[in-house]
Amino acid sequence: MVNLLMSSTISPVLAEARNVLLLSQLGSVTGDAFADVLLGKAYPSGKLTTTWARAEDYPTIGAFAKQDDTRYREGMYVGYRYFDAAGTNPIFPFGFGLGYTDFEIKADSFEVRCNTVVVQANVKNTGRYAGKETVQLYYSAPQGKLGKPVKELGAYAKTRELPPGESEVLTLTLPVENMASWDTRTDAWLLEKGAYVIGIGGTPVGIVSLDGDVVTESLSHSGGEADFADWEPELKREHPDDLPVIFVKAAELKGIGHYNRGKAATKKLSCPDLSGFSDRELATICVGKHSDAQGLAAIIGNSATRLAGGAGETASIVTERGYGAIIMADGPAGLRLATKYVETEAGQDGLDSDAFGSLMNILPPEIQQLIRMKLAQNEEKAKTYTPLYHYASAIPIGTALAQSWNPSVPETCGDIVGEEMELFGANVWLAPALNIHRSPLCGRNFEYYSEDPLISGRTAAAMTRGVQKHEKRAVTIKHFCCNNQETNRFGSNSVVSQRALREIYLKGFEICVKESAPKALMTSYNLLNGVHTANRRDLLTDILRDEWGFEGIVMTDWGTTNDKFNTGVHGGSSPAQCVEAGNDLIMAGSKEDVDGILAGLESGEITRADLEKCAGRVLALSKALS
Repeated sequence: MVNLLMSSTISPVLAEARNVLLLSQLGSVTGDAFADVLLGKAYPSGKLTTTWARAEDYPTIGAFAKQDDTRYREGMYVGYRYFDAAGTNPIFPFGFGLGYTDFEIKADSFEVRCNTVVVQANVKNTGRYAGKETVQLYYSAPQGKLGKPVKELGAYAKTRELPPGESEVLTLTLPVENMASWDTRTDAWLLEKGAYVIGIGGTPVGIVSLDGDVVTESLSHSGGEADFADWEPELKREHPDDLPVIFVKAAELKGIGHYNRGKAATKKLSCPDLSGFSDRELATICVGKHSDAQGLAAIIGNSATRLAGGAGETASIVTERGYGAIIMADGPAGLRLATKYVETEAGQDGLDSDAFGSLMNILPPEIQQLIRMKLAQNEEKAKTYTPLYHYASAIPIGTALAQSWNPSVPETCGDIVGEEMELFGANVWLAPALNIHRSPLCGRNFEYYSEDPLISGRTAAAMTRGVQKHEKRAVTIKHFCCNNQETNRFGSNSVVSQRALREIYLKGFEICVKESAPKALMTSYNLLNGVHTANRRDLLTDILRDEWGFEGIVMTDWGTTNDKFNTGVHGGSSPAQCVEAGNDLIMAGSKEDVDGILAGLESGEITRADLEKCAGRVLALSKALS
């Protein structure tokens, strides 16, 4: 019947459980969906996007949840890449999932057209009930100068609903350049000479034989250095001798450009002339709207005044200068707003306990008191003003959406979010999040999509398209990058090799940027190889903008520049270095952030030109969204 996903904690009772259904958190319709599946009115057709194994089988090669420095020693061997390399059979492997019927999958054809692998897969419903099936195409790259996983996901597609006995032919495509590996010696994507075995699921269907090495794209040396060598397992490459072989000449592939195909068309934002703005005005534009309070007390004034329960908005100078405010609402499973609020002369005031309620236990007592006073004041306002309500839809969590293996599902959910953004007045949604499921113990894995960057990137791209089909609405893809634990979330340092960074932790963002042109991106709290991501120019300018062509704004996560949040040894990020790096907007914002930018300008750490670039991009987006 149904066997979709299982935690390692359930392994002791596997012998007693005939069927296990992963319902997941599906939002507003969870109960209806559950009832429909149990009663046979609907059927499950999901597949795992993360391996589920016994607790003792997960890798301990790399560190996890260290307070200050977490070393990703496993390199690119994350998720199924690790289990394949270690020869470990998980409880349920990546890509596994059963429904109420059975399918037969056969490869009808295998060819290379225009430097693209094309496989046609015939899917037949051989069972007694209707259902949908996902076809997964994997490739196994040759073991050359660079170590390679046993297999990697290269493409996937899902059928329409097939009644019993019916078939559908799916066409799966994989550009040859997408099988390239990152060569840290040359800072380039490299296709190595040899046999690339193409398979449907675990069944090989053909070989692409390359007669020489090909550098598909030479790029920057960015992201810093790890202080260790990645784990390199010894892997054997075996495949049937009777597979069809297609020979490809290396000379035909030179300069094709890794992941350049299908780059999303984007309307370039026109930055305004800022010569008439003072330095302080520009610095203020680059900092979110805040109160005049110092330190943690400033958090009380950081919520958007134009939208009750909103996460923040741009500074008042933006609207005073004739631009529209950028009003942000958090996620991830739909808009997170104050359900109950009042309209006052100053804007909207939420009457819920709001997001501060979850922070009360970790904030200093004096800040807790300020929050209680603010909430009490709002309750008093409710006696004067008529309460109003925001009722936003709860959509499925990220992992549930990805497990559909169907881009139309997250795109439809994004469309719902975009419609409600129009209804409530938010123009930037602080989602989707697409960090990698590096460990099953990460507290935010539910919000993320997968252990595989291809699924992560394409699911985020679909969600982005759904929201941004609404003309004045934008997403903020996050957290860029290597945000894979919650221990010391503000100040942990992710130590990652260049190769693992490029192939695992950046690739999903690259796919999303190039396929759907998100209008905003959020840096992560953590440091990357000793430098806060918000302060890495090589990450935000060299890779994101210059290599990938990103044209939106970059913002920080909330409070990354506040040393009092950063309790580890590394401290907070620098406001001035945010500007130098190309991080346009510091959120939620504080007076100290403005002062820090101006101090950097005075000392020569940043230039007026740096400041104009960041402020210009903020104003350009505000104009585009208003």
